[in-house]
Amino acid sequence: MRPVIGITTSTLQGKAVASSEQPRFGLYCNYVERVQEAGGLPLMLPSVLPGEAASYVARLDGLLLSGGVDVDPSEYGVAPHPRLGEVDKARDAFELALVRAAHAAHLPILAICRGMQVANVAFGGTLVQDIPSELPGAGVHSPAGKAPSDASHPVRLEAGTGLQRLAGEDEVVVNSFHHQSVQRVAPLFRITARAQDGVVEGMEALGGAFFQCVQWHPERLGAEALTRSLFREFMAEAARVRA
Repeated sequence: MRPVIGITTSTLQGKAVASSEQPRFGLYCNYVERVQEAGGLPLMLPSVLPGEAASYVARLDGLLLSGGVDVDPSEYGVAPHPRLGEVDKARDAFELALVRAAHAAHLPILAICRGMQVANVAFGGTLVQDIPSELPGAGVHSPAGKAPSDASHPVRLEAGTGLQRLAGEDEVVVNSFHHQSVQRVAPLFRITARAQDGVVEGMEALGGAFFQCVQWHPERLGAEALTRSLFREFMAEAARVRA
């Protein structure tokens, strides 16, 4: 059987749905498509009570933390910045519990954009809440007028990291849709990629387990070589768990 990959979802409410509709869980199709192409069986995960996280993990072979709204700064002990965006406390609580349980169970984990930020906070890291106002001189990380699949800026891959090995080169050009980023890296991780302005664009867990985190959106760069390699290795690790 194909490995089962849990993918976290966004809670759509308020402006995201018509006023007459109830809140609902949602996910961009790209995540599902990349998992299917790599040989996995995607399973969408709603944000439920944190106490249910271990029960979900017991049924999974891998975990994909998807993108979405900002992480609430109370989760890493900081007051909210004036330019903090929308947050979802229920999603934060569930995903923090979920990624901790998945790592404890030795599941392969792929964390994308918000997912990378959740992973960092889950294991003791902190975030820059708003790049433009907190990091003067930083490049544009959420460019206006760019399509989701448009490459925006280069990132430098750190030599000797798993991400650099998967890319087979020292620099790649990525898409970019974020105003937050990793600040203090959690002790579990090492940096694998940085933008030219120094903003952290990738991390991986120390110790050899497949736990890759990227700040860009590889699921929307389906034909790009690193995307294919990243999802292929993720699925290979999940298949080993399944076996």
